[in-house]
Amino acid sequence: MNIIDALIILLILMFGVIGFQRGFFKQTVVFVGEIVAIVVAFFLKNPIADFLCLNLPFFHFGGLFKGVQAINIFMYQVIAFIFVLAILYIILNVLIRISGIVEKILKFTIILGIPSKILGGIFGLIEGILVTYIALFVLKQPMFQVPFIDDSKLTPFILENVPFLSDALDPTVHAITKIYDLVRNDELDSNGYNREAIRIMLEYHVVSPELIEGLDNKGKVSIPDLDSLLEQYQ
Repeated sequence: MNIIDALIILLILMFGVIGFQRGFFKQTVVFVGEIVAIVVAFFLKNPIADFLCLNLPFFHFGGLFKGVQAINIFMYQVIAFIFVLAILYIILNVLIRISGIVEKILKFTIILGIPSKILGGIFGLIEGILVTYIALFVLKQPMFQVPFIDDSKLTPFILENVPFLSDALDPTVHAITKIYDLVRNDELDSNGYNREAIRIMLEYHVVSPELIEGLDNKGKVSIPDLDSLLEQYQ
């Protein structure tokens, strides 16, 4: 167990305590609302990310990713995901305030109050796992080089075993892992890395051939023999 594992455990327990304090009704609204927000944000991020990629400048990363334009695609996908999620969370907060009124009524009833807190704590723990999943998913992006995260034992377990989210995001997680492994291949230059990174994104349906073609037309990516690569996935 390293520091990342310890932080994961503390974060999940903290959400359990918060859920206990909220009670069942309010915590259920939060829990269901967060699942809906995460799923909707994930499916809406691609068109927004594509728009950002095509219309905003690409950054030039240094260090391990020097000369690798393809990393910008992941960066804009993260920005789009967080943007949509933030808007949905604003809407969710309104519903949480309404549910808080109902929970206050339950607290005046002792028979309902105690079970409400226990169930709220259970749902709080589950919420903590979901929040941890999203945090780890973002931190695993190639542009973030977080120390110790690759040595964490809980990180792969959570990323691979959270129901539904793991199934939905599994292709992206695998693509990120494979692209990150490319960095350790000293035989690839920046052009070779870009080509292989984009091939992986296309293989796992992280991006569409149309987006890559659009980026090429705008001179944002430089891929040797791009036409033959795109033909494999069109």
